[in-house]
Amino acid sequence: MRGVRAGARPQGTRRVSTGRATIRGALLLVSALSACVPAPDPRTSSAPARVSAAPVSATTLEREVHQLVNRHRSRRGQPALQYDDRVAAAAREHSAAMAERTRPFSHEGLEQRGSAIARYLPYHGLAENVAYDSRVGPTLGSLIVAGWIDSPPHRQNIEGSFDVTGIGIAQGRDGVVYATQLFVRR
Repeated sequence: MRGVRAGARPQGTRRVSTGRATIRGALLLVSALSACVPAPDPRTSSAPARVSAAPVSATTLEREVHQLVNRHRSRRGQPALQYDDRVAAAAREHSAAMAERTRPFSHEGLEQRGSAIARYLPYHGLAENVAYDSRVGPTLGSLIVAGWIDSPPHRQNIEGSFDVTGIGIAQGRDGVVYATQLFVRR
């Protein structure tokens, strides 16, 4: 598949009990689409990313993903997720660490992100979606959200009983874009 991929081994949803809340993470699981070409794994490949258009700013892409997720929720009769810049900062830090390769493409550190969020936003539930994609251009946000919606564990987070979200986007030196979306239930 070109662009959106899970890690070397798909890992489903995981739940971690934190005493006060449940944290659920889902790695991107996407079925192969016809006529798609495998993209290099950004963790193991030194091949340069293909650039098809000028990169979109991270802030623009974060807002677009938020709008697309809320549009999906609206079509299902669900309330919109409120965007919180503090939650987005936690998501952005995770995406940046994955892009810089100081943290693997994973949900590593989710409990710590949850603890940091709880200091300013007490919550009862927390979930996370992550993705990476080597494509760039104006359709990248819709490609990321479509991949999540096509994956049952990710769609469950998007359609879950959450009320706050934050999205973080970071691009590695190799051009690969990493996305993290955190979902919070107050």
